[in-house]
Amino acid sequence: MAELTLFSYRSGHSRLHRIDVRFKILGLLFISMVSLNVRVLSLTILSSLLIILIIDCRLQFQSFLRESGYFLIFSRSLMVIRPFK
Repeated sequence: MAELTLFSYRSGHSRLHRIDVRFKILGLLFISMVSLNVRVLSLTILSSLLIILIIDCRLQFQSFLRESGYFLIFSRSLMVIRPFK
């Protein structure tokens, strides 16, 4: 059986799971576009909302951290490099 990864489908019954797929894709595009042109406070608020969605999906936080390790390292390096732009 294949091992589940961060970006794979997981069945569930949370509010996020009940949203239509097209709205999820549009929401992901919106979050991506907004995050490119905002300040630190806005990114903090956006990140907090995403963390709330992850908690609402009942995703194990330790599992999330383990599966997203390289992605978190990459995003932290971007946060460090961005101010020098």
